[in-house]
Amino acid sequence: MNVLLPAVALLALVNGIAKSAPLDLWDTTELRKQPLAAEKLGETRKAPLVVAGATDWMNTGDEWVAKKKDAAAAKVPASNKLLLVEEYFYNSETTPQGPNRIYCAIARPEKASGPVPVVLIFHGGGGHASPALALAAARRHPGMAGLAMDYNGQFAPGGGKHVTQWKNVGRERKLELKPDARNYPMYHNVIAARRAIDFLGTQPWADTNRIGCVGISYGGWVALILAGVDERVKCVTTAVSAGGVEFTAGKGAQQLRWEPADQRPIWLAHYEPLAYAPHTKAGVFFQLASNDLFFWLDGASRNLDALPNPKGWLVRPNSNHGAGGPEIPDTAAPAFMRHLLAGGPSLPDVTQFKVSNDGSTYTWKATGPRAITRAVLNWSPGKPVSPGRYWIEFPAERTGDTWRAKVPQEFANFAAQAFVNVGDENSVVVSSKLLTRDGLDPMTQPATQWPGGSLWDTQRGAAAWRGWQTKTVSEFAPPAGLTLGPDKGGKEFMLLSNSAVLASGVAARHKGVHLRIHGHGQPGKLKVTLLRDTNSLDEHAYAAEVAYLADASEHDIPWSAFKLATKNVTAPPMPCPFDGLMLSGERNDETPLTVTEITFTK
Repeated sequence: MNVLLPAVALLALVNGIAKSAPLDLWDTTELRKQPLAAEKLGETRKAPLVVAGATDWMNTGDEWVAKKKDAAAAKVPASNKLLLVEEYFYNSETTPQGPNRIYCAIARPEKASGPVPVVLIFHGGGGHASPALALAAARRHPGMAGLAMDYNGQFAPGGGKHVTQWKNVGRERKLELKPDARNYPMYHNVIAARRAIDFLGTQPWADTNRIGCVGISYGGWVALILAGVDERVKCVTTAVSAGGVEFTAGKGAQQLRWEPADQRPIWLAHYEPLAYAPHTKAGVFFQLASNDLFFWLDGASRNLDALPNPKGWLVRPNSNHGAGGPEIPDTAAPAFMRHLLAGGPSLPDVTQFKVSNDGSTYTWKATGPRAITRAVLNWSPGKPVSPGRYWIEFPAERTGDTWRAKVPQEFANFAAQAFVNVGDENSVVVSSKLLTRDGLDPMTQPATQWPGGSLWDTQRGAAAWRGWQTKTVSEFAPPAGLTLGPDKGGKEFMLLSNSAVLASGVAARHKGVHLRIHGHGQPGKLKVTLLRDTNSLDEHAYAAEVAYLADASEHDIPWSAFKLATKNVTAPPMPCPFDGLMLSGERNDETPLTVTEITFTK
């Protein structure tokens, strides 16, 4: 990881700016005197509160959120209750070129006994607001209204009709924070969101004392900063989003590599959610992916620690920005919103999470308003970067409110991170805080290997792999293989396993990688890639390719055959150490291939 400025110097700069700038920066006293000039677009329409079929609300708001790529969405029954759907433009800031015209869509209950809570939903960096997104927010929070605000109008093809019309926000991704720190898109996004709350104040159906926010990916930052500067927001939940990007090499920290360098601390003090966490009065709940390439779990943990109560999070292990990992009920975040805005039950709570001195036993207490019915330990070996971690689930046993889980004794001396997920009888699942333990690092030191000398965790089969970028199907092929190929209608496949971290520490003792492959009647080429600092801004990828036969074939790939595939970087020729193993290629039809063995060259 590159350190852009000495930590002490950077913190000093940040602290010096943060003491005064944010308070003055967000003053909207004069702006709120200006007319909203709200304009309704078209007629009010009606839509059912619940529709039959798939529910995948995050993808409605962001094409980058990858849940659609490899996870089946839940099925829900239809409902005869109706929502009213409306679209508006309203004014935000006034510029010499005219006002910023902000587009929003609203979905609200048709029949309500009085003003209802409103959930503002902010799409991700790859999305736009729409009536569908507003409906997703209202359907996710029954009895509440949803308001979806667009902030990506500058990226709409051809300008777009129902998108925000910015006068002072461009497409450029650069720092121009001097002499005016307001010269940044996030500033205008948050101001537009504050004006959305002003607009709600003119609507008799909206209860502006009960305002919540949902933020998807980059939209999570809009929601978190908004809550930090506007006390009208009472609750925030995020989906694959959190602050705390300083000292990480996640894509959410890319601004800390932009020029000019002397403006990076200004950005950090004004536009990183962590800067506002101590002052946030709203309750906050993060819904996170453990291996997120944008928002690292280490940084999200710092963000969580800095927030006052009420707060919480749910971490999905072996998931990258929504892709991969086990299916976990998506109920905690809306339950948190319902608790704070509508008096619903509180969430389960995990306390006293600790590990024994020898590293083998983890214990914690779990309580809640409903009975706790399940708890598991998620444990990750070594010291790889956050998106390069491999998480293993270990079952727990309970005695009263205390739960206990053990890791195998051969792993006990490893450096490790861990968290636990607990669920109640209503399938509301939350996570504990992140626990870090020092010890032996199998990525750089010889350590216990996977059975049979495999480079990946064959004990957990297909669960040791996750898809990314291409739709891939896979199945464990006992005793130590993997059958994989493109999903229906595709040609490309790609799977990644970070379980290779255990093999890294002994790799230099061997001459290369050995594979056995069966083409199932179709020859082809398989690319084998070893990754260092997986999915980080500092990632190094070393790739080699083998041509396999239509039936069984064996291949030895010497270390010298692995070539650095990452552009514009210099790195040692040896691919070790590594924390990721990727298999990718193409098939002419949907017939899979089987990689029956991946070991070191014998």
